Amino acid sequence: MRDGLGMPLGVCAEEGEREQRDAPGGYGEAMPMPRRSSVDDFFARLNDVQRPHLEALRELSRDADPEAREELKWNLPVYLRGKNTSL
Repeated sequence: MRDGLGMPLGVCAEEGEREQRDAPGGYGEAMPMPRRSSVDDFFARLNDVQRPHLEALRELSRDADPEAREELKWNLPVYLRGKNTSL
């Protein structure tokens, strides 16, 4: 029997996540994300499926606040205004 999240009853989330991560084919075996050198590098490395969607989000972010700057944090693009305010 499983709970609403698909976890076996009586198994805490941490144990279930560990089981999923460590199982053959689990997300722990996924290829690591390559390190990006810049926001432009991030977008340059997108595949043909990802690119149009993330380019559209990039354009929306730039339109929402033209004064915001793009930076790479956690290997992903973020949009900041001022010292530490993210959009």
